[in-house]
Amino acid sequence: MISRLFLIVFCASLLGLVYSIDLQEAKTLFKDFQNKFEKIYETEEENEYRFQVFQENLEIAKNKNAKQELTHFGITKFSDLTSEEFKSIILSEFQPIYGQNARKYEKKDELRALPDSFDWREKGAVTVVKDQGDCGSCWAFSAVGAIEGVWKLSGHDLVSLSTQQLIDCDKNDSGCDGGWMLTAFDYVIANGLETDVDYPYYAYKRTCVYDQKKVLAHISNYTTVAQDETVIAQYLMDHNPLSAALDATDLQLYDGGILFPDQCNSGEYYLNHGILLVGFGTSGRVTYWICKNSWGTGWGIQNGYFLIVRGINACGISDAVSSPIY
Repeated sequence: MISRLFLIVFCASLLGLVYSIDLQEAKTLFKDFQNKFEKIYETEEENEYRFQVFQENLEIAKNKNAKQELTHFGITKFSDLTSEEFKSIILSEFQPIYGQNARKYEKKDELRALPDSFDWREKGAVTVVKDQGDCGSCWAFSAVGAIEGVWKLSGHDLVSLSTQQLIDCDKNDSGCDGGWMLTAFDYVIANGLETDVDYPYYAYKRTCVYDQKKVLAHISNYTTVAQDETVIAQYLMDHNPLSAALDATDLQLYDGGILFPDQCNSGEYYLNHGILLVGFGTSGRVTYWICKNSWGTGWGIQNGYFLIVRGINACGISDAVSSPIY
C-alpha cells in the first residue's frame, strides 16, 4: 500500500512534467490497460497515482523508441509500476553462488562456425512459458526450464516440471525472495523433481509436500559455462537450453524486437533475473539470443519470449550461464 504522504509528494513532483501524449489519449490507454491486465486499485487515490506512473512510463517508452531502431517499448503489464517498484517486486538482486557440485565448461578449442540461427523450441525441448506472478521465483523457472530440456533430450517425454517444489523445499534458496540456479540444481541432484501437475505452482511459498514416490526427473551434475558468448552458443547448440541471469531492468517496458539495453551501457549492472537461453539468431548484421521468460505468454514476443543482442555481454547475459547434466 502506498502511503498518503508519498502519494502527495509524488504527485506534486509530477506537476512540472509536460507529457507529449494527449491526456485524453493517455486516459483511454490506461483504461484499456486496466481491462487487459485486470488491474483493480483499492482507492481513487491509488488509481490516480497509478495513472500518473502509467503516463510517465508512456513517456519513457516513447523516448526509448526514439533512440533504438531495432527495439520496441510500449505498454506492458508492468506499466503501472515505477522502475524502483518493478525492481523490488518483480526482480531480485543476487550474487552468483557456485554450488557444491559446480564444474566449469571452458572448451574454446575446436569451436565450429555457428549457423545464423538455432532454436531448441523447434526441436521440442522447451515447455510452454509460465508466469511467476508477484513471486521472485525466476531462479526456479530458469533452473527447471533447463532441466526440462535436458530430461527431454535424454530420451524422455517433454513435461513441465515443478517449480513450486523448489520454492517450498529447497532450503538453500529463499523461495519467493530469490534464489540461485546452481543451488537449485544441487537440490534436484539430491531429491529429483515432481511434475507441475503433481506439485502445481501457487506463486507463494508453502509447506513442503515433496513426495519421493512422485519424482519423475533427475540430474546427476551441472556445469557453469565460460563467459564467452561463442562458447555459450556452441554449448547450447551441442547440448541443451541453458540457465542464465541478467540485469532485466530494461525489460519492464519491452514490447518487441532485439533489446539493446541502454540502462546497462555504463557497464554497471546487477544480475537480478533468471531466464532460459533457448537459441540464437541473426537479423542483418545483428546477432541475438532467444530468451524464455517467466512473465506469462502475454508478455514480450512469441508468447513470452524476448530477444537480446549477442556478443557484447548485454546486461551481464554471459556472466552466469549454467547447465544441468543428466
